[in-house]
Amino acid sequence: MREQIGYWSSSNDPRTLVDPSWPLRERVRLATYLRRGEVLNYWLGFSHCRFDCGIPPQCTGTKDLGDECYIWPEGLPHYIEEHAVRLPAEFLAHVAPRLPWLWPWWRLGLWWRRRQVARASARQRQADEDRRDQAQREALHTAAWERDDERVRALLAAGYAVDGRSEYGLTPLARARSLAVTRLLLDAGAEVDPQPPGYITPLLQAASDDDGERMELLLARGADIRGLDKFGRSVLDYCKPARIEWLLERGADPKLGAPLSAAAGAGDLAAMERLLAAGAELEGKLGHFTPLLIAARDAGGDEALLFLLARGADPMVRDDAGFTPLHHAASRGSPGAVRALLEGGGDAAVVSTRGKVTPLHLAAIGVNICEDGRARGDDVAVLELLLAHPAHRALLQARDDFGRTALDCARTYGRPEQIEVLVAAG
Repeated sequence: MREQIGYWSSSNDPRTLVDPSWPLRERVRLATYLRRGEVLNYWLGFSHCRFDCGIPPQCTGTKDLGDECYIWPEGLPHYIEEHAVRLPAEFLAHVAPRLPWLWPWWRLGLWWRRRQVARASARQRQADEDRRDQAQREALHTAAWERDDERVRALLAAGYAVDGRSEYGLTPLARARSLAVTRLLLDAGAEVDPQPPGYITPLLQAASDDDGERMELLLARGADIRGLDKFGRSVLDYCKPARIEWLLERGADPKLGAPLSAAAGAGDLAAMERLLAAGAELEGKLGHFTPLLIAARDAGGDEALLFLLARGADPMVRDDAGFTPLHHAASRGSPGAVRALLEGGGDAAVVSTRGKVTPLHLAAIGVNICEDGRARGDDVAVLELLLAHPAHRALLQARDDFGRTALDCARTYGRPEQIEVLVAAG
């Protein structure tokens, strides 16, 4: 087992290990050896230099390196080369015969590394300064989001622009999340429907928060109930299902956006019924997904899926990857949804445009496994339903873009039960 070196805890502060008499050339030799170590692990996140020397954390690395006896962090050479941190005598004796020979121009390499660090430090300082400036410019947005009406009042008095745009194109009113802050901003002259809209508008934010009082105030001040965000979503896409009737009574248009998709995702049949009665599009897309695709994809969507199929939703509709509802239902391991789609006109032999994947591939992969190893759905039942297809032998031979059959996928990712079903099918 490798011994750790250079992993300092609070009880072993490297600042107490500095040896100013250690010649720079010898430190560079040791640092060079350490940088050439075998990569053993990768980690997420960075660590700051314990000397607070200003080196950007990304320059200290995220890997564990080592040889046959020791393991050390990627940032250890920095401590040796720049701060003369002396390592234990046993380790130095271990590496002494292994230290590389340095070219006569080794100082040039040291200068180059320091130059690269200096450039990275300058970029980091500029990025930090930009973030501070951005935070200063968006102080009113932050106060509005945090429902801090006193701070909002003070910032308005200090001259902050009531309709200033954030980094993401939002005004403070679109960030407001309380009635008091909304009223303050409107009284200060905030535009109730900023143009062009950001990824959310003031009215849509109020609908997302299910704040009826804020919505009433915004509508009274002239907010367009038919207004859309930059992605084409309407107030009915954002609201809670219980608020749909309230908004329809005030003029919300169910033909705008894709409100049926949101209701299908929530599995709210009453809301879906009301939206369809009001004229919502059965095949209206939210991004690349129709309501049926969302119902097939989301856990708990089986009732919504049956509801949509009964009203004529297309079982062969595709998303941007060419997946049909049957792909999504098979991936989720839902026998009820798979059976309903097959009976409603879905094709078990359909192949996606991205990856050339069939529903059988996805059922074989078994992506619906909980952390404790239990299956969320019933992959075996789904496999049996798909293998009842008249051309099931062709399905078993179908290969994806990686040349894998469904059995190959099950052997790599699935469970023994899935493999048994596929082997038994031929």
